[in-house]
Amino acid sequence: MVSEWSNPESSLDAGFHADFFHWFAGYNDLLQKESWRILNGFSEGHSFFDRREKGTSGIFWNRYLNNMPGRRIEGYILLPPREPRRFAVEYPAHEHELE
Repeated sequence: MVSEWSNPESSLDAGFHADFFHWFAGYNDLLQKESWRILNGFSEGHSFFDRREKGTSGIFWNRYLNNMPGRRIEGYILLPPREPRRFAVEYPAHEHELE
């Protein structure tokens, strides 16, 4: 069973096998910090994985690492990907990036 609580401590203790870790400050910093990339709210700044390399991942890693100790034994922390087709249409890759 998989939860979407973004709280591995609670969800794994409740019997779930894994928890999608995404509804918290820091997740958008990875892939969808720019307001045109997010559909369910307002966001402002630069994504860490954007090719312009202006974003940071510090808030995400701080939250992720604070939830990791001992969790691997109990279950998994999952990071859901951003919907890839929408991303490709909005921000197509350069030819050299596809090789």
